[in-house]
Amino acid sequence: LGPRARAPVLPFPWGTALPPEVLKAGARCRLRAAAGKAGIQKALPPPAPAPGRVGAAMADVTFGFRPLEVPKDAKSHTPSLDAFEQQQRLMQWGLEQPLKVTKLQFVRAFKRGLADEFMQELFSCDAVREFLGAAGNHVESVDYEDRRCSVKNLEFFDRIAAEPQIVAPSGHIRRCMDEDVDGKVLSDEVQKVLIDPSSEHYDLYGEDERGEVIFRLLRLLCGGGAMAQTSESFPDYLDTLRKLYRDVVSVAKDRATAEIKVTTVAFEVKGLAGSVELFPAGAQPTHSLCLALVDPLRKHVTLLHMAHAPIGDGGGGCGGGVFMKGNAGAIFLFVLTFS
Repeated sequence: LGPRARAPVLPFPWGTALPPEVLKAGARCRLRAAAGKAGIQKALPPPAPAPGRVGAAMADVTFGFRPLEVPKDAKSHTPSLDAFEQQQRLMQWGLEQPLKVTKLQFVRAFKRGLADEFMQELFSCDAVREFLGAAGNHVESVDYEDRRCSVKNLEFFDRIAAEPQIVAPSGHIRRCMDEDVDGKVLSDEVQKVLIDPSSEHYDLYGEDERGEVIFRLLRLLCGGGAMAQTSESFPDYLDTLRKLYRDVVSVAKDRATAEIKVTTVAFEVKGLAGSVELFPAGAQPTHSLCLALVDPLRKHVTLLHMAHAPIGDGGGGCGGGVFMKGNAGAIFLFVLTFS
């Protein structure tokens, strides 16, 4: 190579024979980045991976779910609902006990193609089984459906507020004759448009819109629990909905357009195969709800669960015992309300 030439730095292990084209190039070949483009790297077999490192490690990677701590200065994972006024509404609607929310974090990046694996591992972890109050410990599969999560404001429900036969200009909800729909008694026009397919206003929203997370949440609030006393004010429902939606759904600014977009990927869980029960025996699935709301950016998942279990059918932690907690005064007032 001559007295001034320096030995080339080889990009492959010592003892590997150089391809013929490199030997012929001699001093003109410096084996820089261009050498790789010329096919030298391709001519060499890739180095063997260390035993037990690459293949086995990738196969063993899990999402590693673990519970998130409740935010500082908050009582729950829905801090917007911790206020006294919101708690009073939830109690009135029969949701103070049955409606539960928890949040977990995970370590592996979420992708749509891994949804089955994600849901299987999520509902198999100890923290979620404890959250459900389930006695079993084996989940064979998860029955779930994709849910849209694109609505960013409450204008979505202007169609209901604009119908004078449903909501008066004052915001007062129109009452109706009691009607049983799948085991739940509906007593006002808002409940009917949200729940009853036979309602003359049911077609205000198409099936895709009814699959929106915000629609599912309003349906839950207005339908209430097994011992619900409905509100006469539609704005009351919307106010609580706004706070709940903000606590469980994530948004982010698009860098290219500066537009605020919902980043949550949503699933509604319909059932679990195995020894773990999603809802307790006796719960009415039509009026129960379980949502898994994934934040892929922060690697968080929010579980929202409400089992509509009639009083006396049990349900434990899943919401069957509306009267089981709270101080005596609160329970006494609650009983008086429904006497």
